[in-house]
Amino acid sequence: MRLHFNNLDNFTSWSFIIMPLTDVKCRSAKPKESDYSLADENGLCLLVKQTGSKWWRFNYRFAGKRKTLSM
Repeated sequence: MRLHFNNLDNFTSWSFIIMPLTDVKCRSAKPKESDYSLADENGLCLLVKQTGSKWWRFNYRFAGKRKTLSM
């Protein structure tokens, strides 16, 4: 996630720019000592396991409770 300043003279006017995951970034994700995730937009992320397997996860809310779909 990067910070983007619309006006460098006025630091109260800023927004976040979320860079979507690219094919290269997903394919080049290597396993580490612990599981980690690479976030995309709107609750979608790629979970990289210690074993090297990769899972797509989608986090959302239904009836006020957090839910997760995995593929």
